[in-house]
Amino acid sequence: MKWWTWLAHGVIICAAVCFLIVVLIAVYRLVHRSDLQKLLQSDRSKPGFIRALLQTACPGMCLLRNMYYPVSGSDGQFAKIPLIAVGQGGVCLVFSSAQAGKIDNPFHGDWIAYWEDESAHVFPNPFDENRKYVRLIERIFQTESFENVPLHQVMVFTEKGVRFRHRMENLVTAERLPDWMHDLHKNRFLSTREVRRTEKLLEKYAHPRPELPSLYEIKKRKKHAKHRRRPKESAKTAASGSEAEPQSGENGQTI
Repeated sequence: MKWWTWLAHGVIICAAVCFLIVVLIAVYRLVHRSDLQKLLQSDRSKPGFIRALLQTACPGMCLLRNMYYPVSGSDGQFAKIPLIAVGQGGVCLVFSSAQAGKIDNPFHGDWIAYWEDESAHVFPNPFDENRKYVRLIERIFQTESFENVPLHQVMVFTEKGVRFRHRMENLVTAERLPDWMHDLHKNRFLSTREVRRTEKLLEKYAHPRPELPSLYEIKKRKKHAKHRRRPKESAKTAASGSEAEPQSGENGQTI
């Protein structure tokens, strides 16, 4: 056979292989999109809905669910982060809300959800509530001198038909979450090795799910805290037998 005949055969084979690859990618995307739609049509109130959504949309991402971290300066208290997504775009703390309807979401202050029955439900600004968890993870990275990891948070409203009065970069619906997470991890700040190292670091500082204290233990802690806050009696007061008025003080802890 002539050399140009071999060349023509090679071109035809390469074209066929490329066509087959394109077809396989298209089929994969159709199946992938179908799986996402099935999840979005399922019961969104089930535990693990957001995790299942991200596992389907971003199969290579590390997902850490229900992570408990000790609160700095507290007496055995733990902070629960429902879901942490770790990828090449950095670390993202994922929070969710089941509020429905039209959400009035000012940048500062409480938010209001107007439901279909025209009732209004006030709830705290989730970004203000979640800021303490971001600081907690930041302190972990600082402790390990691992400070160049991008840290994000996203608030996901899982109910169908949710509308927001104000657009915010990290405020999404469940339908929008897969695309939002894809866009976040397009920026490849971390290598695969650094992603694994970050995952191990977050697991290192996490604790098993703490057991709920018994009613007796709760009463004992309250009694101990009340006794600890009681001021010392002066010598004159002790001699007269009168009780000094206890001083009030702050016992709230932040993480």
